[in-house]
Amino acid sequence: MKRGAAVPRRWLVAMLDRTFGGVPCDLRDEVMGVALEHALAGGRTRVARTFAAEPVARRSRPDGGFASLELTLPWLTASLAGVNEGGLAVASVSLAPPAHGADCAVPAAMLAQDCLARFDSREGAIDWCLGRPAGGRAAILLADASGVAAVEIDGGARRVVQPKDGLLLEGIGDGDAAGALRGGASLDALRLEQILGARVACLDPGGRRIGFRWADSDFVAWLDV
Repeated sequence: MKRGAAVPRRWLVAMLDRTFGGVPCDLRDEVMGVALEHALAGGRTRVARTFAAEPVARRSRPDGGFASLELTLPWLTASLAGVNEGGLAVASVSLAPPAHGADCAVPAAMLAQDCLARFDSREGAIDWCLGRPAGGRAAILLADASGVAAVEIDGGARRVVQPKDGLLLEGIGDGDAAGALRGGASLDALRLEQILGARVACLDPGGRRIGFRWADSDFVAWLDV
């Protein structure tokens, strides 16, 4: 990968480490994920993910799998968020690494790519994430037209998290942003950016599309799978 991109190996390793949470928490860009049930998203289930760097949009058409529209970063091969033609939205959020360290393993956040290629419902994707080997700490947010869930991964430990009052938060904590999100108001892409203070991509599984705020305007542009 470094040869094709013509970048130094040391730089590439550092960026991969930073993206998947392998460095101390105070050195990581803050990345947050939000999953919204219907009532909070204007009648549609949505997943939102912040990006500390400008993401790259791409379309994937795996052999024997579902085509998808994905967001990633220039130095990654795996997607960090996306929606597939079957109506599944997936976003990964890398969490701070455990204090005890971890064995060498594929970062758990990379399971998002497999989910987009293989599944058209959150139930199948949940089972896959629970059983696949992976390392580090991450949350995989999953949504289809019927609802949302997340699989939290900490090395070999896994647990499924269901929404509370229609809302799932990962990587946010319990600060002011979490309080504002739980305030009960309808949350669209623009409102999410105002609350989270970062660029936000909004995934709409029912519409098979991803929304972005266009430049500095209040216009939200949507890309379809």
